[in-house]
Amino acid sequence: MVKIEPVKVGKGQLMEQLTKVLFNEISETNLKLDISTTDEMLRDVDISKLVNKINRTVGARELVLWSDKPELLGKTKEIQARFNIVKFNRVFKLMLNARYYGYSLFEKVYNDEYCLTSLVHIPQKFVVYDNKDGWYINASNKKIPIDRDKYLLCIHERDVANKQGKSVFVDILQAYTDKKMYSGFMRNLAKKYGEVIIFFAYDSSENEEDIKKKAEEVKKMQGGGTVIGVPTSMGVSLSDSIYLLDLKDIDPSIYTKLHDWESEKIMQNLLGGTLTINNGQGRGSYGLGEIHQEAFEEVVNDCCNFITDKLQELLYYDGLFFGYDHKDFYFKLEKVKNRDEEMAYLHKQEELKALKITNIKAMQESNIKDTDLNGGGDVG
Repeated sequence: MVKIEPVKVGKGQLMEQLTKVLFNEISETNLKLDISTTDEMLRDVDISKLVNKINRTVGARELVLWSDKPELLGKTKEIQARFNIVKFNRVFKLMLNARYYGYSLFEKVYNDEYCLTSLVHIPQKFVVYDNKDGWYINASNKKIPIDRDKYLLCIHERDVANKQGKSVFVDILQAYTDKKMYSGFMRNLAKKYGEVIIFFAYDSSENEEDIKKKAEEVKKMQGGGTVIGVPTSMGVSLSDSIYLLDLKDIDPSIYTKLHDWESEKIMQNLLGGTLTINNGQGRGSYGLGEIHQEAFEEVVNDCCNFITDKLQELLYYDGLFFGYDHKDFYFKLEKVKNRDEEMAYLHKQEELKALKITNIKAMQESNIKDTDLNGGGDVG
């Protein structure tokens, strides 16, 4: 390998990119998501902003009972009237907590006529699952089995590997933790690597052995020290140079940029990877910017489907009490705004129809024909 004179990393984008590489090198990977951490994440300003927006959007929708069989339309009104007693819009937010904790539990309260009157939320800290006893409520050191007749248990993405459900926060836990710990990471960097770090670039297609050999050559040329290779696929253009990064030179403002970088990753993940980073208003490329409406709508629709799927269990029990097949009916969460727009459209059409009739009458009274209006008639 030809000896190359090292270049000291200055302020700017390269410093920022290489610092990201370092933080990725020392990030923890064995973190565990628990109830207290989920509570904390829901209070985070970036996460709570999106969660609250989702909750408000879903909560503004109207729960409507449907059937694909026209002959059952009268029955849907009867069933809907019973469920209207429950203030579901207040419950939706608590049901959606299953997306973050993995599960959410409610006690079903019925009146003397077997009509559901309310769903009482049981805080996650009292709800327990183990392989031996299954689901139960642990209150005052007493185990209360969760009977599906008495309780509505909402589990998010349950499968064999996730019997307690899966939280959408699992995939952002590392980014969230990193966002909080950059000051500590800087101390860890100095402890792990020393004061000066040597970077060199390698092609992503190179095999691991060749990269190790290149690192050893660079280390030998520089008389020792910490050497880190950076793949060109990461967008770091180091050309053929070797760069020296002195940790003392890292601008403290990098913390803010890296904080926003992690916030960006969190929001991208929660929205399925779609996010506008630059809002185009001159506030800097690290502002979170505006959420893509299409991606947001997809998340909201997913939340609505989760809720209506869980409410189907309530139809099962209502069908047992009042003698109908619950499979003939299903809930939908409708946009109230769309229904208002539809009514406004129909009203406008009626106005246009009335205006057309008035115009026709006026034309008849004035003995005006269509051909007169359209430029018809003989040309002399």
